[in-house]
Amino acid sequence: MQVGRLNVFQIVSTFKGQNCYVIADTQYATAVVIDPGYGTCVVVDRLLAEVGCTLAYIVLTHAHIDHIANLNELRAHWPCKVIATTETSDLLPFPKRNLSAFYAVPYVAEHADVLLTGDCDRLLWGSKEMILHASPGHTEGCLMVELPGMLFTGDTLIKDTKTVVKLPGGNRTSLAKSLKYIFDTFPTGYIMFPGHGESIVLGDTQPEIHCPFYERQSNAKVGI
Repeated sequence: MQVGRLNVFQIVSTFKGQNCYVIADTQYATAVVIDPGYGTCVVVDRLLAEVGCTLAYIVLTHAHIDHIANLNELRAHWPCKVIATTETSDLLPFPKRNLSAFYAVPYVAEHADVLLTGDCDRLLWGSKEMILHASPGHTEGCLMVELPGMLFTGDTLIKDTKTVVKLPGGNRTSLAKSLKYIFDTFPTGYIMFPGHGESIVLGDTQPEIHCPFYERQSNAKVGI
């Protein structure tokens, strides 16, 4: 898919149907990968060769194993920087905390190189400004990636799906506030690229779909 001058490629992992995204700015021969899940490294390498781009950044929306399972492989192939929140970075070296301990192969990764320092950070990349937005709820350390006309939401917002908050670090009040931020901040024409499933235009969904008690929770104090 082409959005403006950026090429967006979606790779669906065979593990939990997780979405990895490659965003390529061919004008500047640079690319960003969001959430390198299991089996995605070889596809990423092929796509980057096809479009003639090098990998500048890997962005992690959160630290669950289905979203990080090829992080080490990509880091080994490319001299890139990994971006995450502090909370996400702190989970990467610990299999129980990134949930890989509950699957066949425990996964250990080094901490991120670049940390989101507040609720919103801006980073120049290629010809664009990449904006990182904290979005706690699914986990404490979730973040979203904004590029012109697009928002990569991780597991904070998935089409036609109630967002999971029952795993460690999940919080329904934080989720409701993150959803309120999304619907109050971004134009209805923005394309949402989620961590699982199909993309959706923001105006085609409602916060109550993703958080059934949204109205009450979005005005509450943060708490389990």
